[in-house]
Amino acid sequence: MERSVHLAARLPLAIVTVCLMASYASAQLPLARLHAVFPAGGKQGTTFEVTVTGTDLDGADRLYFTHAGISARQVMLEPSEFDPQPRPAEGKFGVSIAADVPPGTYEVRAAGKYGLSNPRFFLVDSRPELNETEPNSRLDQANEVALGGIVNGVAAGGADRDLFRFAAKKGQRLVVDCQARRIDSRLDPMLVLYDERGNELASAHDGGHRDTLLDYTVLADGQYVVEVHDFIYEGGAEHYYRLSIDAGPHVDFVFPPAGLPGTNQVYQVFGRNLPGGAPAAGITIDGRPLEVVSASIALPSNADSLPAGTLIEPAGSGVDSILYRHPSPQGPCNPVPIGLATAPVVAEQEPNDVPQKAQHVSPPCEVAGQFYPLADHDWFTFDAKKGESYVIEVVSQRLGESTDPYLVVEQVTLDKEGKEQVKELQRTDDNGLNAGGFDFDTIHDDPSFRFTASDDGKYRILVRDLYCSSRGDPRFVYRLAVRSEQPDFRLAAFPKFPGALPNQPQSFVWSPSLRKGASDQIEVVAFRRDGFDGEIVVTAEGLPAGVTATPVTIGSGRHSAALVLSASDAAADAVAPLRIVGKAKIGASEVTHTARAASIVWPGQPGQFNARSRLSSEVVLAVSTTEPAPFTVQAGGNVWEMSRAGRLEIPVTMTQRGDFKGNVTLSTVELPPGIQPANQQVNAGPGETKFTINLQSNAPLGTFSFHLLGTTQFSYRHNPEAAEAAAKRQSELEKIVADRQAALRTANEKKNAAAQAAQQTDAEARRLQQALQTAKNGAVEADGKLKAAQQALAQAQAALDKDKENKDLAAALEQAQKNAAAAEEVAKKAAEASAAAEKAFAEATEKAKKAVDDKMAADKAAEEADASVKRAEQARQSAVQVANNARNMANPRTLNVGYPSNPITIKITPAPVTLAAAPGLVIKQGEKRELPVTINRLYGFDNQVQLNVQLPGGVGGLSIPQLTIPANQNQGNLAIAAAENATPGKHELRLQANLQFNNQNVQLIETVPVTVEKVEVAKK
Repeated sequence: MERSVHLAARLPLAIVTVCLMASYASAQLPLARLHAVFPAGGKQGTTFEVTVTGTDLDGADRLYFTHAGISARQVMLEPSEFDPQPRPAEGKFGVSIAADVPPGTYEVRAAGKYGLSNPRFFLVDSRPELNETEPNSRLDQANEVALGGIVNGVAAGGADRDLFRFAAKKGQRLVVDCQARRIDSRLDPMLVLYDERGNELASAHDGGHRDTLLDYTVLADGQYVVEVHDFIYEGGAEHYYRLSIDAGPHVDFVFPPAGLPGTNQVYQVFGRNLPGGAPAAGITIDGRPLEVVSASIALPSNADSLPAGTLIEPAGSGVDSILYRHPSPQGPCNPVPIGLATAPVVAEQEPNDVPQKAQHVSPPCEVAGQFYPLADHDWFTFDAKKGESYVIEVVSQRLGESTDPYLVVEQVTLDKEGKEQVKELQRTDDNGLNAGGFDFDTIHDDPSFRFTASDDGKYRILVRDLYCSSRGDPRFVYRLAVRSEQPDFRLAAFPKFPGALPNQPQSFVWSPSLRKGASDQIEVVAFRRDGFDGEIVVTAEGLPAGVTATPVTIGSGRHSAALVLSASDAAADAVAPLRIVGKAKIGASEVTHTARAASIVWPGQPGQFNARSRLSSEVVLAVSTTEPAPFTVQAGGNVWEMSRAGRLEIPVTMTQRGDFKGNVTLSTVELPPGIQPANQQVNAGPGETKFTINLQSNAPLGTFSFHLLGTTQFSYRHNPEAAEAAAKRQSELEKIVADRQAALRTANEKKNAAAQAAQQTDAEARRLQQALQTAKNGAVEADGKLKAAQQALAQAQAALDKDKENKDLAAALEQAQKNAAAAEEVAKKAAEASAAAEKAFAEATEKAKKAVDDKMAADKAAEEADASVKRAEQARQSAVQVANNARNMANPRTLNVGYPSNPITIKITPAPVTLAAAPGLVIKQGEKRELPVTINRLYGFDNQVQLNVQLPGGVGGLSIPQLTIPANQNQGNLAIAAAENATPGKHELRLQANLQFNNQNVQLIETVPVTVEKVEVAKK
């Protein structure tokens, strides 16, 4: 039923979680480790930018991809004010995917100063892609995306939710698939679908081995929104994802899940939106119907290399399979594995839920079935002859399914009355063998049972999911094999942190990167099949020049060994994919298998939780000559031989480099049981140390490989070159700041001077303006007086003209003339003074204007100088922070450092002697004979040996006293007396040697053939 819950109501829950993750502490020398690549893929034929994050990626300037059509170049920053030359953008790369790169899953590694990193999945798709844009946590912020594309995003954690809006049409079946675990992400995705008003339409969270998929059929044209968040609201750069919002095809599973190698047969492909698909009657997932289409699929004759194009975790690493991508017009579908069967495949036939309806099968065969529907029980019967043996095995969880198969084997007989009698022979659940430890956990829930028929007759098998009462899923496919034993093995090889503390395991994401003179290890895990317990000799191929790897032996009863890679001091920089090969004698044949590459995705915490690991495309070795290893330890000899109770003294030498002059503690790694080593120390300086191991009397027999781990505390500086460069950069910027501060001071001085000059010129202009006004006023006044004098003169002249003889008027005229002349002179001078004042004012005004312009220029220059200082200071502060960080990283610190020695292979024999008795002794009844016995002393053994003989059951009449062969002697005679009634015939006597070697009791048993001849009693 759909729930109408408004988007705002889905607020994050306050979830408290405790996540105990192994830290990337400085427990060893730095090694490049890649945590995340974003985006984690791209479209064919495009170029785009990716960001890489991780640990110890100093100077990372290269990306290596597992397809030649994918390349990368480091992004370079444009020249800037403080960096006139282009410089690399840390962690940024431009990636180009050629148009002909097939869609699929590849891998990428980063390389820098500290070697080549671990791989991360990198996907290529044919659909358009975009990256999420923050903020997009609210409905009105949802990123617009197109149906049928890929969205790359990161869950930041906490309240962060990523929302994406798209248009869909009525009737479209949406398949929203969030890839996270499948691409090495930490994200546990939760998906929610809303309509355009924020009403919830559907939600999904897988919670199992798969990532989350949401299936919804659109009811009306419109806008829809998909939300992605982490299920417990964790987040960060490592919580990235690829989200496909599509109405295209999706494959859920293929049935049968396996076929015989080398065959080409028709399979049923089940999924959604399958081109040409028909409804799969009665088959649904979470109530959503599936479609089915037939496809012919060819299988190879063998599959040593499992496909790296999908997530295969450690438990499934020993299962043979191929990867199938169903073709469609939109491009190949998502990949699904198809197994290589160990016997002819027959399909489960329902109904077989009760014993009375058990399906009859004929071994050898593999039954292809499903734990579906809910509460499904599948019964099978087969006939067997007395003494016939079969391996009965279920393969389901190892196929990547979240199943827990349970197996019951019964014997069915009929009593005298024809009534069925059932005898339970075996109940089997999980396989508890962890061959790879906490870094590569191979424990799984698939049961296996070695069956031997006690009588001719009928036998019955029940297979069910242990939790079938609460779940049933058509994807829960299984393979039930009932086959003859096929002793064999498979190998997986993954780089493993060699250790930094004696006998204290630590988990790290790791990759084999060798410094000059260093050593590293690759853990090789053996998946033994059908009782094969023989020795497997492991070698490495494709080693670059200057790198060696001594072959190692995975001995009887053992499931792993460490292949140690060692670089000489003369080894050159290199990146090389390796081929790890295992050889074993099985019956009369020598069998060879190439190890499947693997890698640790996220580290574990020993004693708390295991690492996340998976199969990888290849094991890649890097050699880096940027710095040498501080020391290495070398064990002498190739193969050492010693008997039980013996002692070995293995010579060990140490090479020290640089400033390291300390002592090194030696401990053993992967030593077989029954051997007691003692942690020993190699002292600094030249010379040889003897590493002693004592074999117990119960030590396993056979050939085994182990190695020594040399550990010490070492004072190390992380990337001092970076610290020096950062300090130089800081110094340069400090000089730039000082120079610019000096320039700012000069600019401020000029600014102040210009301001003072502008003030002075302005005051002068104002003063001259006042003077000009005064002069103008004087000129006006003088001009007025001149006009008045001229008027008075005109009046005096007019009056005289009327009375020319009037002397008083003549005198007045004369005076008026004088007054006019004087006024004219005053007016002239006043005009001149006004003109001069006006000129002075104009000049002062121009000078003041220039002073203002100068002030404005000085102000601008000072402002620019101040901004320049601030930019430089900001750059300096950033440089100081970088320099401080680099300096802190480069400060000497004491690290626990460990390096493995070259492997030591030891052959353990039963005793320090061998026995040889004269063959074919014949003794008659009533006769006494001596049986010569010779011992061959080995390994310096010279004590006495006591010999006892035990008679086989049913044999009597033979008397053989104990024989002691004294110290330093090699021969003796066993006295054998046959009574007259001694049991005649050929007998295998059990000759037991008892001795003491290194104060331990040792026994050696050989069989001696003795024939007792019957003596006929003469008739009287």
